[in-house]
Amino acid sequence: MTEVSSSAPDIAVYGPDNDLRLAVEVKAKPDASDEWATHFYRNILAHSRAPQARYFLLALPRYFYLWRQRDGEAKPHLVYKADTPESLDQYISSTGVAPSSSSGFAFEMLVSTWLKGLASSSLEDIEDQPGLKWTIDTGLYEAIKDGSVLSQPLE
Repeated sequence: MTEVSSSAPDIAVYGPDNDLRLAVEVKAKPDASDEWATHFYRNILAHSRAPQARYFLLALPRYFYLWRQRDGEAKPHLVYKADTPESLDQYISSTGVAPSSSSGFAFEMLVSTWLKGLASSSLEDIEDQPGLKWTIDTGLYEAIKDGSVLSQPLE
């Protein structure tokens, strides 16, 4: 059975205008398939647990799955599947934390740190990292640029 998260995302990214731009669920599930990821997201939508954000990112150790809600569309759609280790390369090298072998908490902190770096980076910095080109192509970088990243407090 696919687990469903609480109504608050693990990580929320707000734009400079304090508008929720990105909701993130982080799952330390290294063997998750594309089908599992899709089913997980559909469960969130079915149970009205998806926060009202333009983007939703499911962060798994092998892949990031990014959904986007466009104006006028009834449902968000998957816009990109990115290689997680390639996207997090700079942070994996500096911390030594590998997504596939880290605890849920460590993986969540790695993703949160990556998002903070992404939000505060210049376009030139992002363009210099081939593993992050997808963040520009999907509009994610522009949506969270100069934003703030908040992690859900542990209970």
